[in-house]
Amino acid sequence: MCNKLNQKNVMTAPTPTGSLPPDFDKVLAPTPTLTLPPLAAVDRYLPYPLELEEKIRKSLRKGQVAFNVPERMSVGDTEEIEVKVTQNLDKKLNIQVKKGQKIERKTIDIYHNMKAELTGAGFNIKPLQEDDTFLVLEENVAAWSWAITPNKTGKQKLHLKINAKLKLDDSEITYNLQSLKRTIEVQFRRQKEGGRRQKGLTLKNVRLK
Repeated sequence: MCNKLNQKNVMTAPTPTGSLPPDFDKVLAPTPTLTLPPLAAVDRYLPYPLELEEKIRKSLRKGQVAFNVPERMSVGDTEEIEVKVTQNLDKKLNIQVKKGQKIERKTIDIYHNMKAELTGAGFNIKPLQEDDTFLVLEENVAAWSWAITPNKTGKQKLHLKINAKLKLDDSEITYNLQSLKRTIEVQFRRQKEGGRRQKGLTLKNVRLK
């Protein structure tokens, strides 16, 4: 009888006495989420600090650029790309184009010291003037040209960059005015029927000794 009584005393939880504190429900309530004010927007695409960017913009003026772009080319064939820039918005920039090329014109920011660069991994590109020369742009027309030869087939990209060489606060910087990307479809060169002819002979019929 005594063992059963002791077991009952051990297994039964004591009955709490008294009342719960008045703020008990607040203690168990979920902690409110802390809301922070939104961060100020930051332009991640400015290449220079905002103050310097404003100085650069004030030193630029409007002008126009024209350039020719071939729509299709063949591997091994060479064509000339020409770029012209002027500050005269009313002047028509004349560029000679071949069959299959088109001329594009665009209004851009310009500066009196400028340089154009043409690159493309799928092309052999040869400048037809001094590559590292910035041309002084006044009332004249600044012009650059390249001979391009595709070296592989497929959709190949040409990148044209027009940069300005600025002097601000006794320092000299290179500033990108315009970046353009164009895609050219490059195919294998088509052979004439019967093989390529040279000096009256058909190459496929010539036997090497």
